[in-house]
Amino acid sequence: MRIICLLALVAASVSALDWHDAGREPLFVAGGATILNHKASQASGDVGGAVTIGALLPVAAAYGPPGIDFDWRSVQGSQGSLNHMDLMAVMRHTVDRTGVFLGAGVGLGYARYRPADNPPKPQYVSVDSQAFGPCAKAMAGYASGPMFFEAAYIFPAPLEGVRTDGLSILVGFRFGSGWYRP
Repeated sequence: MRIICLLALVAASVSALDWHDAGREPLFVAGGATILNHKASQASGDVGGAVTIGALLPVAAAYGPPGIDFDWRSVQGSQGSLNHMDLMAVMRHTVDRTGVFLGAGVGLGYARYRPADNPPKPQYVSVDSQAFGPCAKAMAGYASGPMFFEAAYIFPAPLEGVRTDGLSILVGFRFGSGWYRP
């Protein structure tokens, strides 16, 4: 239920902005893989899926358009499952009109770990647990036309004292222009 309320809030906020004054259609979607750090991967699995949905905001900024990203990462393994959902304010800055961009974001995140019924080895997190707190990410990527590639390292709130940060490798599609202008 929390997820539905969060997505409804984001959708209402994005639809209320005046996109026509911005001169761009700023929505994008990306998908790919996520690789967790060593301790977190021992609690769930090594590699999982990642999805990012975002919107650029129609305001001017010194280092590129600010935006809102919703990140979801899920790793399922023999030890259990780990799910992250993050809502972040982000900024992406294009380097020298080449399509290469750098960025950073801060926001709030929610993590949920569910152990497997009969895990094969001892775990760092052994109980069904969840955490809500601040998160951040650093990213770099390349955009060409409507397609882009992005590598983002996400730092969510610790879960039962275990860091669950990891690298997400994404390929996505932008609806309109906005991150860079050739």
